[in-house]
Amino acid sequence: MLGLVDLINDRPVHLNKYFDWAQKKIKELNDDSKWRDKIMDYETRLLEGKEEATIAGLKKLIAALRDFGGTNQQILHRLEIDYGDQFTKKELENFMKQGKRPKLKYLKTPSCLVLRWGCLCIQILSAVCLCRFFPWQIS
Repeated sequence: MLGLVDLINDRPVHLNKYFDWAQKKIKELNDDSKWRDKIMDYETRLLEGKEEATIAGLKKLIAALRDFGGTNQQILHRLEIDYGDQFTKKELENFMKQGKRPKLKYLKTPSCLVLRWGCLCIQILSAVCLCRFFPWQIS
């Protein structure tokens, strides 16, 4: 098992013919510039995808914390704990600005009018339901 660890860490291993073959193959692949470029491109794409996923998760966390009534200071503190090793405080603040939700526009009508309108709608719906399901009771 230690031989495998040494092989992974690019240390010379001479335990048997399988380790010798693996070391030879690794050296050939490392010396091949086309193969090395393919591997580097692949690793770069993996890292970019991971970063995009991290940013998407961060934005979802911001939205969830806002939904639960968190203040900007509380949210920033939480982001620094979870993502402070990956992003600077300024970057986290920018993510928070990007994730701002539009403020709700409240009705400018008095609440009693809204309540009366709601009651009227309920009464109309009740009458329609009564007519539909109990037509013999309507006089």
